[in-house]
Amino acid sequence: MCRAKPHSGIRVGILRELELRRIIPGDATRTNPTDGPGPDQAEIGNAPLHGKSPSNLQEYGLGANVIPHRLNPPSGWPTISEHALPGFRSTATSANARVDNPDGQTMLTASLLTAPDQPCLDARRAKELSRKWGGTSPVWLDPGIACEFALPARPDDFEEVRSEFDMSRIDLNIQPGIGRRKKLLVADMDSTIIEQECIDELAVEAGVGKEVAAITARAMNGEIDFTDALRSRVRLMKGLPVGMIETVWNRRITITPGAATLVATMKCNGAQSVLISGGFTEFTGRLASKLGFDGHHANVLHADDGKLAGTVQEPPLGKSAKREILLKLLRKFELDSDAAIAVGDGSNDIEMLGMAGMGVAFRAKPTVNEATDIRIRHGDLTALLYLQGYTRAEFVHRH
Repeated sequence: MCRAKPHSGIRVGILRELELRRIIPGDATRTNPTDGPGPDQAEIGNAPLHGKSPSNLQEYGLGANVIPHRLNPPSGWPTISEHALPGFRSTATSANARVDNPDGQTMLTASLLTAPDQPCLDARRAKELSRKWGGTSPVWLDPGIACEFALPARPDDFEEVRSEFDMSRIDLNIQPGIGRRKKLLVADMDSTIIEQECIDELAVEAGVGKEVAAITARAMNGEIDFTDALRSRVRLMKGLPVGMIETVWNRRITITPGAATLVATMKCNGAQSVLISGGFTEFTGRLASKLGFDGHHANVLHADDGKLAGTVQEPPLGKSAKREILLKLLRKFELDSDAAIAVGDGSNDIEMLGMAGMGVAFRAKPTVNEATDIRIRHGDLTALLYLQGYTRAEFVHRH
């Protein structure tokens, strides 16, 4: 069950164009509690302003307002219509509200994000970019870390400007301004939800770390066929004691920052979350249980007399299988593809990312970045929440 606890001194710290979803302190019913593992207890973060004092909040358009015990903007705070440029029309009635330009076309949303542990997003620079592209005033989802603004069309110099911001360790993305809150999260595991490649870590224990890592790198960049590469790597680990899987999980695997918050926040807002990995069920099962994913799909390692047999269950879960699993999930939950957000880093994720309404290349290989429009290189996995329009005050943290 998702449980939201009230905190004294919650700092909203934002001028929100979209009406904030009100979160009532106390118990909240978890959606589909029998669907699978989920967060037993969660709480609303107290939304620290990352060292921003009342004296320097004005550069973010926030004045010195510190609002305890409420997550919706106080009466009198600017609304989207007050921020919008002349002639723009607001239909801000929900978290998926939109802004239309004078021709009645739905506006786009530009997002600027950076690493939460190294906030470097400058308010002046954000305002200058918005003004240059004919957008609305920036709305701060998290001062110094994430802001967004509406704009009428994709600028011709977008890629050039994106590269400039990238050099400042800032992720710049543009996406449709409506339907941003997703109902299904599908995620790759290796180098996405966790920071390692499980097969490479197992290979180190088997004494074939360099050989396997070299194959993994080529497969993830699309230089060689993924399924052939998987079979080759697994063969090299034949004879490794099955017990080493637990050892690797406990000693060598770390969760990517923001992963737990991403899953918990989306779950408490009614979304399903599923791991779809070209790795192994021995790891996805543990990870799903730890983070509260509703399900997981991965390759099954064969074992014989307590040792790896050097084979996997056929056919291996490759790039086309990832896309097919996503399609099955959309049918199961009766959702359109636009309701899904997918995240991954390797070439075997490209088809899955392309199928989802929001496909995010997360610290991805060059071939994936080339094939995917939305890219996160500097932020952590909470960037996927900012891309959906969540503010830091709306984040839910799993215990």
